[in-house]
Amino acid sequence: MVLAFAVSRLLFQPVSLGVSTFNFSGHLASRAVDAISGNHFNGASLGDGMPILDRELLSNDLWRSLWYLHSQPPLFNLFVATILRVPGNFNQNYQWISWALALTLYLTTYVLLRRLKISRIMAAIAVVLFMLNPNAMWMESAVYYGLPLALLLVLAALAWERAMGYGSTLWLLLAAVLVVVLPLTRAFFNSLWCAAILLFFGAAFASRYGLSRRVIAATVIPFLVVIALQTKQWIIFHQFLGSSWFGCNLATMTASMSSEKSRELAVGKVSPLVKVYRNAPPADFLRYFRVEPTGIPALDQLRKSTGQPNFNHVVYLVVGRVYLRDTLYLIEHYPHKYLLNVLNSLYIFSGYQIGIYFDYPRRFFPRWSWSELAAPFVGFPLLVLALWTGWRRLRSDRRASPVIVFLLSTIVYVIAVSCLFEKSEGPIYRYQVDAFLWLFLAMGAESQVPILIRRFQFLRWRPIAASPTDVRN
Repeated sequence: MVLAFAVSRLLFQPVSLGVSTFNFSGHLASRAVDAISGNHFNGASLGDGMPILDRELLSNDLWRSLWYLHSQPPLFNLFVATILRVPGNFNQNYQWISWALALTLYLTTYVLLRRLKISRIMAAIAVVLFMLNPNAMWMESAVYYGLPLALLLVLAALAWERAMGYGSTLWLLLAAVLVVVLPLTRAFFNSLWCAAILLFFGAAFASRYGLSRRVIAATVIPFLVVIALQTKQWIIFHQFLGSSWFGCNLATMTASMSSEKSRELAVGKVSPLVKVYRNAPPADFLRYFRVEPTGIPALDQLRKSTGQPNFNHVVYLVVGRVYLRDTLYLIEHYPHKYLLNVLNSLYIFSGYQIGIYFDYPRRFFPRWSWSELAAPFVGFPLLVLALWTGWRRLRSDRRASPVIVFLLSTIVYVIAVSCLFEKSEGPIYRYQVDAFLWLFLAMGAESQVPILIRRFQFLRWRPIAASPTDVRN
């Protein structure tokens, strides 16, 4: 597995946002030098990334900027700021740290598969297929939070399996802490999801080993950090969710409603923002809303030092709420269009290329390659097979059921958020739980091996002894 990881990363080449491929041209030694030097790393993702504050703020005004961060929870920006302070070249440093995180992810995924009684060969095959995913290789060469979150989920699952296997409250505490770090890193995993998982941890552990003060402390105390963050966000920004961008993200589910938007705008049911691109820079929205300067660079800066929009500008607080109100109105009155967008989101989620929006055939088919269009038709059956395998394992193995419940519920949660509230980036959202999906696929494949062996027994050659009569004849 380590050899497959090393060779594939030397042959890595980015293709588009979220996607990569292999490049066999050029001398392998020179490609190795380029990769090790960080020349293949997408350094522009530091300045272009929507959830990332300006590099200058992360370097010179970190703590105040994190305090007034409303577009995302603070931990990922803190992670990036820490790497910025490491001596040397940022691209090379981040590349090496990403590789270390990725290799840890794949090895711990292998350990998790083995802990759930999957054979060494099948576990290794599943992990190698996981690491060769085009989205996986891109994650390791860009400033994006998919890789750290995937690792946190696998570590949480492994800690939870140890907690239930050994009856250890220390492992339970570690699992709870890892789960709590998720909503502190990305708003995708919100505080309600976190509370539900911790409640399940406590209830399942107590049902097997008994309820005690240590169990309550292990699951409740870590969650107090999430409560503290949400309280701070409410006091400063009157914001309940982890990101002010929820309304803007949900607005993607109103694609193909152009005529409906015009009709509702004409009668005053929605705001003029329905005609404004949701990722427009702050200056475009300041034409509609008057906001006073706060004196906080992270909130007042129109653009980052790279020239990209500052998506943490204070105007997005009101913009997100207006988008949310308009989008909910359109979804309520045009549910069939919303359901079509959900179908499109599921199609994107099942493939590897982001942003494949349904369109008229004359525009849709020339825009994408055959592999990009066909991939979801392979990915969706595999997705269903993984969920079905997990459900069957849940019903047949009571001892492992708490771990299976965590894996399945997390997969279902990621699918729901990716397909019901967002449209464009399903494959890189799915990457967060790809380890769990490959686990169930390996589990399903291994369960079929004895059946296949029995079914093809007749192919085995067996010598037939001649009878005495045959010998005489």
